[in-house]
Amino acid sequence: MEESTRKLRIDLENTYEPEECYITTHQIFEEFSLAPSLKDLSLSLHNPDPVNMGSTELDFVDTNEMISDEIKVLIYVQDTIYHFFIDSLTMILKIHKEHSNIKFVLYLQRARGTKGIDNFYELLFLILDGQGVNYTTVSTVPGKDYAPVYKFNNYVRIDRQVNIHHLMSFLDVEYMADIAIKYSRKYMNATESVEPFRKLYISRGNAPSDLGPIEEDYPDYRDDLRMNDALKLEEFFVSQGYEAFSPEKKFGSIMEQIVYMSEVKTLASITSSGLANMIFMRPNQTIIEVQAELVQVMRFEKDSYVYPKQQIHNYYSTLSFMRQHTHISIPSRRDPDKVIKTLTSGQLSYLI
Repeated sequence: MEESTRKLRIDLENTYEPEECYITTHQIFEEFSLAPSLKDLSLSLHNPDPVNMGSTELDFVDTNEMISDEIKVLIYVQDTIYHFFIDSLTMILKIHKEHSNIKFVLYLQRARGTKGIDNFYELLFLILDGQGVNYTTVSTVPGKDYAPVYKFNNYVRIDRQVNIHHLMSFLDVEYMADIAIKYSRKYMNATESVEPFRKLYISRGNAPSDLGPIEEDYPDYRDDLRMNDALKLEEFFVSQGYEAFSPEKKFGSIMEQIVYMSEVKTLASITSSGLANMIFMRPNQTIIEVQAELVQVMRFEKDSYVYPKQQIHNYYSTLSFMRQHTHISIPSRRDPDKVIKTLTSGQLSYLI
C-alpha cells in the first residue's frame, strides 16, 4: 500500500494473460505456480527448492469453468486480521469498484486451519454478495500441499511475483473499512449510532514465540516475546478502567467485533496485529501503542540456523494517520514498569 491519500488506478486491461494455462498454489500461499500443461506443471514442482515444498501430488479439476472471455483475477484471501482487511478485502473491493465486469477467483486458506478464519469468510461473502461482486472460490485442503489445479485463460494472478498492492492508498482502505462497518452493523442489527466511550486494552497474554535454533553466540532477543510479565501491564490498564481481552476469544463473530470497535474511544495494546482494529473505530479517537521490537525469522538456504531480524513496526502509526487518530507511541524494551511509569507521570497521565 502506498502511504498516501491520492487516487491510484489499477490497469487490468493491459496486464491479463490470454493464453490457457494450468495453475495451482502451495498451501503456504507465497505465489502461484503455472505451466502450459499438467505435465510441465508437475515437473516444475518436482524441482528442488529451499523451502521444502513437500509432496507434488496434484488434483486437477476437469472443468471449463475458468475458460471464458471474462478477465479473472486470482487473489489470495489472507488469514490474519491485518492482512485479511488491509491486503485482501481492500484489494478486492478496489478492483471491483474500478472493474466491475471482472471475475474474482479467491483462494481460501483452509489447509492451516487458522482459528476464526471462517468468521472472516462469512463477512467476506456477506460483503461481496451485497456489493454484487462476481466471484468463485478455490480452497486449500487439509493434508494437501497444493490447491486443486484449474486451467485458466484471460487471467491476472496477484502474488509476490505480480504484486499490485502499491496501487492501493489510504483512500482504498477507508473505503473498505466503511463497507465492512456498514455490513457488520446490518448483520448485528445495530441500528443506533453510539458515541465512542469504551477504553480497551487488547491482551496478548504471556506466551513467548520461539524462533527455532539460533546460533549460541547470538547476543540479542531469541524469541518474539513483546513484553516481560505482560499480565502486569494488562492489570495496570484494567485498574485504570480499561476492558482487557483478546478479540478473537471475546467475540462470536468478526461482525460483532467490528461493531464493538466502532464504540471504542481509546485503544491500547503492545505492538501487534490487534491494533489493526483501529480502522473500525470512528475517526479522531486515541491509540496507545506500547511499542515493542518485532523479532522475525530470517533463514538462509545454506544454513540450518535462523537469524532474527529485529525492527520497529510502522504499520499502526500509518493506520492512525489514515483514520485521523491521535497515536501515542511508548517505547518499552519489554519492561512493563517503564511503560507504567511513563503513563503515570508527566504529560501522558491524562490518557489513563
